[in-house]
Amino acid sequence: MVRTYVDGHNHANSGRARMLKQDVIGRLFRDEAKRRPTLRWTDIKDEIYMRYIISVSKWICQKARRIAFNLVMETQRQQFAKLWDYEYELQRSNEGTTTEIVTIPQANGKQQFDKFYICFEPLRRTWKSCCRPIIGLDGAFLKWEMKGEILAAVGRDADNQIYPIAWTIVRVEDTDSWTWCVEKLKKDLLLELGDGLTIMSDKQKGLVNAVGALLPKAEHRHCARHIFANWRKTHGDYVHEGFFWAIAYSGTEGDYMYNIVALRKYDPLACEDLLKTDPKTWCRSFFSYHSSCEDVCNNLYESFNRTIKDARKLPVLNMLEEVRRIAMKRNSKLAAKTQKCKGRFHPKVLLILEANRRSSKFSSFLKSGEHKYEVLEGSGSYCVNLLRRECACNQ
Repeated sequence: MVRTYVDGHNHANSGRARMLKQDVIGRLFRDEAKRRPTLRWTDIKDEIYMRYIISVSKWICQKARRIAFNLVMETQRQQFAKLWDYEYELQRSNEGTTTEIVTIPQANGKQQFDKFYICFEPLRRTWKSCCRPIIGLDGAFLKWEMKGEILAAVGRDADNQIYPIAWTIVRVEDTDSWTWCVEKLKKDLLLELGDGLTIMSDKQKGLVNAVGALLPKAEHRHCARHIFANWRKTHGDYVHEGFFWAIAYSGTEGDYMYNIVALRKYDPLACEDLLKTDPKTWCRSFFSYHSSCEDVCNNLYESFNRTIKDARKLPVLNMLEEVRRIAMKRNSKLAAKTQKCKGRFHPKVLLILEANRRSSKFSSFLKSGEHKYEVLEGSGSYCVNLLRRECACNQ
């Protein structure tokens, strides 16, 4: 019971609280540290002041940040210890699912996690029966204090959209990790030596060696965006960029030779540097037709990597479950959309066919000479598009 209450004060607010120690702050920001691995002590200091109008010293915030990340690391270790239970549950609830955990024995008798591969039977079966014979391979860093990467294999479905096939958690991205991952993928998808298969990736040395050793007959394309990023370090002005993409998107060998000659006339040294990378691996004119995909960039994996961007911030089990849910919801959504499709072809395919028909009609119109327009050599796609619009309006 409060018998006497005096509301008069003769001192100002100090902005400090003795009970707000580093242990308390660390527990308050544990979840924030889990979501934001780049959390700084200044962020903690500013957030406390905004929430409670209390000022905390720099040293307490630094200690609190260390405590918060230690708590997160402890959660990570606990989840890594439960990986075998998670693997058993996946195999129990998803018949035919392929999983494998690899560990490294330590001198103290304990086992250190190394790799974890997952490939669900429905994804494997659907890719073999319905998808295009092209696979994009790449890795992305996990946003933890503990180092690690996720390696994923992503395909193209009949509608030319991404289709996740399998993913692997590894400690480091090297030749051994990629060799093991590609070998597991080769066995699950029955790829044999890679006949009739196309692999799309960057020029990561371990990945190139693994694909060359295990899938020697597969067509291995390299992402043109990565090649351009290396080439532009020396030849990086706007004109060089236009020449590069004109070469990369050349539809025939004649177009390729025309664009190469144009680049050689403009900058012979840049042309020689570009040809040091085999054009057959990144120029469209040399691609085979069996993959039914004309991509020159590894957009397959980049799109998938963006969808799991937030999942990569989570602890390992939460991350794996989130990736599984993303793939499951995506396939369910596309299946529902397919049920509504009427006709033999998908609407997106019909749009592409219609665009090609109009382009062919426009080319015939220009060749006929029955117009008052003059298309200048090297006028660029912008002028040609304007001309297309004006011709369509006149017709």
